[in-house]
Amino acid sequence: MNKTIIDLTEFRDWSGHLTGVQRVVYNIATHFSEDVTTVFASFDSATKQLVTDDIERYKSNSDSLLSTPPEIGTATNARITAQRLYFSIPYSIRRHITAEQKRQLKRVARRSLHQVRTLKAAAVRRGATQKAKIVQRDYADIESGDTIVIGGRLWDHPNYIQYLIEKKQTVAYRLVVILYDLIPIYQQHTFGQGLTEPYARYLFEVLSHADVVLPISRSSANDLARFADETGFTVLPRIDVIRLGDDIDMSTNALIPSWIDDKDKPFALCVGTIEARKNHVLLYQAYKLAKERGAILPKLYIVGKPGWLTGDVMHFFQHDSELRDAISIQGNVTDSELNWLYKHALFTLYPSQYEGWGLPIAESLVNGVPCIASHSSSMSEIAPGLVDSISPFDSAQLLEKMLYLQKPLNNHKRRSEIVNLYKPTTWQDTAESIVKAIS
Repeated sequence: MNKTIIDLTEFRDWSGHLTGVQRVVYNIATHFSEDVTTVFASFDSATKQLVTDDIERYKSNSDSLLSTPPEIGTATNARITAQRLYFSIPYSIRRHITAEQKRQLKRVARRSLHQVRTLKAAAVRRGATQKAKIVQRDYADIESGDTIVIGGRLWDHPNYIQYLIEKKQTVAYRLVVILYDLIPIYQQHTFGQGLTEPYARYLFEVLSHADVVLPISRSSANDLARFADETGFTVLPRIDVIRLGDDIDMSTNALIPSWIDDKDKPFALCVGTIEARKNHVLLYQAYKLAKERGAILPKLYIVGKPGWLTGDVMHFFQHDSELRDAISIQGNVTDSELNWLYKHALFTLYPSQYEGWGLPIAESLVNGVPCIASHSSSMSEIAPGLVDSISPFDSAQLLEKMLYLQKPLNNHKRRSEIVNLYKPTTWQDTAESIVKAIS
């Protein structure tokens, strides 16, 4: 009997909160686990082989995955962390760093990465923690007629890509890849240096060897078609757009965060990694504009950890005394707390410049909460007419929308429209669309 292999490589070295990609993989795998023809596997970078895995062990550890702070568990994570630290330095300072100083920083980073590898290897050998302990697993055979579905960050695993390509030469299996976005290609300025080239190589290999590609939005599908045209592809794999579920972790109990001063006081909510592309600077500008005009806005809670190129805006948020009581950044929020925040927010904000989807928008709507979001890329697809759309470059327009939605009558009207017209997508729906695409 042919089998469907769901790839779980995303979790092998992951610790801390499940972010967007991990949430997608986890929820899809959970819904595939009931199918008797489904097996789970992950790529072992040490042996460069696919090994059997089990979604149940991630289910049982899901509480810790969702609530523990991130750690530097791999060289890849350490490298990304080092890059983020560098680009978090304000540009006014960074532009004075000399070429020799940059070389010294790279040498320090290389030594740090070597120490990370050494420490992790030592921890594995002595079994320091259950998480670090290597579990002996059987090799997972890909047989003719099998289908492997990969929803993780395949671009971070070039050895895995090579393994899949070589396996294609001897075994007639089907490779299905979930595609999130082409932001590193077409929005390069929102990332630090070094990601565009490996991501372009990953896309080239996907177009060359995948049988089915599943973009998570029409916007991402259009970007993929553009990339294929620009790189000379005339024959493409089958491309089917799927929609992500928006019931992620909403089943958890709602728990009021300890840092909420007054649970009855209205507040706005913004969920997402604090990085240049997410455009938190527009929130800062809108709140400053409100101060200048004497307008009163609800307190804003920003839920997310610092990511790419955040130095200047984080400095503004943390040191602008005028907004000290107006904006609060919370970087370690459990799903139970996030659930409470969604259910009690006056409205949510998502001013991102560009997205492959924009899950916090859908999560807001599934809770019946109005959302102000950018009209660019995929964000306009989520719920046309139900999202209060803005330009990601217009702080005055953002302020106008916030002032409109904080009025009780307007807010109630929008909530009624969302409750009556928005059709939630479950992760079971997503899993079924994947089955349909590969069947």
